[in-house]
Order: sequence, then structure tokens, then C-alpha cells
Amino acid sequence: MSSRRLQILVALACTGLWAAAIWFGHSQGHFRLIDRLESALTDLRTLARGVKPAPDLVTIVAIDDAIVKLGSTYPLPRSEIAKIVDAIARLEPKVIAVDLLLVDRGPADGDAALAKSFAARPAVLAGAAVFPDTVQPLSTDSDGPLARLPSADRFLLPLAAFAEHAEVGIANVTTGQTGTPMSVPMLFRTHDKIELSLPLRVAALAVGKPVTIEPDRLLFGDRAIATASDYALPISYYGPRRTIRTVSAASVIGGQIDPKDIEGRIVVLGATATGAGDFFPTPFDSLMPGVEIISTAITQLVAVRREKQTARAIPDAGPAGLADPQSRLPAGSRQAERRRRLRRPFRLHVTERDARSG
Repeated sequence: MSSRRLQILVALACTGLWAAAIWFGHSQGHFRLIDRLESALTDLRTLARGVKPAPDLVTIVAIDDAIVKLGSTYPLPRSEIAKIVDAIARLEPKVIAVDLLLVDRGPADGDAALAKSFAARPAVLAGAAVFPDTVQPLSTDSDGPLARLPSADRFLLPLAAFAEHAEVGIANVTTGQTGTPMSVPMLFRTHDKIELSLPLRVAALAVGKPVTIEPDRLLFGDRAIATASDYALPISYYGPRRTIRTVSAASVIGGQIDPKDIEGRIVVLGATATGAGDFFPTPFDSLMPGVEIISTAITQLVAVRREKQTARAIPDAGPAGLADPQSRLPAGSRQAERRRRLRRPFRLHVTERDARSG
């Protein structure tokens, strides 16, 4: 081997080791500078693209300063939230998503009224994943299809009295170093359970199709949505605050809105009041309500174009809502077997409540 060829091989090996070291450090959350640069470049690309109209699929009903002024208190009593949900339900939306954490008991009469309200229309309630650390490193312990999901200590889920009448989805988002939400994980896990995200649960109910999970993408029947390797959906912001139609809950209760803004649409109920504290910076806005970020993710999922090529889904789900995985690639070598484990699809029946019991 010539000296020049040896030098080239050594240089390539060093380059590979350097790249591997950077990737490993980045995946473990050690290289914050790279994350900050990535966030800034993403914001610049979004601003360069400019504002674009959001597909007319979702209406936000805002618990804003107007409704808080009427009730003279925040958070609103459960009985007042029940009145808002009832007013929305009378206008026959397709799905009602509630981006509020209803995890604590309130007055018995208010809780009973709210539980009854959730039974009127298909509804999805927000839960939250609780993580041990702010920075979540990528798992390298397994090459299974769910190994890279965000791993939480536990889930904060709505009261059982509410969950009996609705589905549940996790409302966490992933923020960059600038604080801007960059993506929404579609799936979360603990040591014994898998939960779907709030946007994914809502979109699946709206589309009326079970979810098939494949490497780096989701399928609703023949609708394909590309995701990152950890099943996170990158957020593509449409514009500043209120780019997605937003109406005050006070206007809904007072009958001062166009019924067509609600009828047959996905409605997301969430807090935008000054004291809510659920705000994030985005490329277009310094303070966007969290409910609009969740609504943006829902819109992206539902508005995706149909894909001609469909994937074969597994028909029978087990008690955890996951079908027995089947190989889609022929076995042969050790490499083929590893690829088989990584690429096997499974189906999540998102309308079955026992999907949360596994």
C-alpha cells in the first residue's frame, strides 16, 4: 500500500470517528451550540418562506381574557368549562380536543357536569408526560422500533371520570435552544406503557382511520405523514398568532359566532388568557399560545396529501393496542435480520381505550 493511499485511509477513518463523536454527543444533549444553530437556521428558513394560509380544518375556542372577565376567576371552574363544551357540542363539531390538564379533582357537581359534557361528542383530553431531565438523550440500548421514543417517568392523565367519556393524548412538545417548539412527538413511552400524542389522537379520530407506524412515517389508511426517526412531527408554522381561526369562548357561549366555524370541524379548546402562562416563541411571533401550536400539528396531520402507495397493516391488535409485528423483509443474513426488526410495521387502534392499558 502506498504512503499516499495510507494517508487517505487514515484521514477518512479520523473523519468518521470525529463525525461519530459529534453525533453521539449531540444525541446525548451535550452540544447545545449545534442545537442553537439548528434552531436559528430553521427559524430563518420559515421566515424566508413567509406566511401561508392554514388549511381550513381547525377552529380554536380560546379561554381568553374575555371569558375570564365574565367568570371573574382563572382557572375557570369546571362548571364553566362544561358550559363551553356544551355550547361547542351543540354546533356539531367533528372532534373536540381539550388542551387543558384536568388531572385534579374539583367540586363534585362541576366534575359531574364536565364528564357529562364530554360524552356529547367525540372528544380527546390532554395529558402530560413527566420527564426526569430537561434534556432527553436518544436511547441507544435497543434497536427496536420504539427504542427512540421519548421515555417519561410517568404520565399525568385526566381524571378517570373524564377519561371514561373521551380519548386521551399527550400534549408535550419539543423545544429548541431558543425556546421555539420544533416538533411534536407522536408517541411517548414509560417502562410499561405507550401513549399517543394529543395531535395524533385527534387526527386519527377526525380521519376515521387506524394508525400504522412505519420507519420514519405514520399512515392513516392511505395518508402518509413523514416523521423523524423518533416519530416526532416537525412543526411547520403557518404564520403568527391567530393564523388558525380563533374565536373566544365568550362568543361561543353567547351565540355570537358563525355556526359554520364549528360544524364539521376539529375544535381545540385551550387557554390564551394573559395569566395562562402557556406561550412559546415562534419564528413569526414572540408569544404564541400553546393551543395554537397543538392546533398547527393537528392541521398538518389531517391536511396531508394522500399517498397512492399504501402499506400492509397488521389486522389484529393485542391488549396494548399493538399488533404482533410481522416481517416485511426476507430473513437471511444477520444484517437482514436487524433490518427486519427495524422496519417491521405495527398498528395502533387509536379509538380503543384499552390501547393505554399496555
